[in-house]
Amino acid sequence: MNGRQIQAARALLGWSQAKVADAAGVSVPTVKRVEGAAQTRPSADAVAAIRAALETAGITFTDGGVALGGKDGMAPENIEQALAVAHEINAEAAKGSGKIDDTDARIQRENLKLFLWKMKLEIVSDEDGRERLVLAPLPG
Repeated sequence: MNGRQIQAARALLGWSQAKVADAAGVSVPTVKRVEGAAQTRPSADAVAAIRAALETAGITFTDGGVALGGKDGMAPENIEQALAVAHEINAEAAKGSGKIDDTDARIQRENLKLFLWKMKLEIVSDEDGRERLVLAPLPG
């Protein structure tokens, strides 16, 4: 596992360095050191704690890369986060035109995480033409 993989894992999860630090029980400067932003090397225990925290959240470290999708299936917080994003976007749409931009980066990020579990945030139209996001299975 290297610093770029940790950065990619954070991006897949939508986590900040502070969130990783909190989940791993280490400091933010330690996360920065592990990601290679500092001259000093982190301890092996810190690296192991960060790896464990990311794997618990659903990250799988591959040969030189990362994937979102642990062996035990989707972490409940990933579904909760996707639903929270959907709720936020639905509320914004309800206050505005009632339309949802399917290129919204938040939707794309959540769908990237949900893809491995054959799920996605899907836009559906109500009878009155207003759109909302729902968690739906991928076809096939």
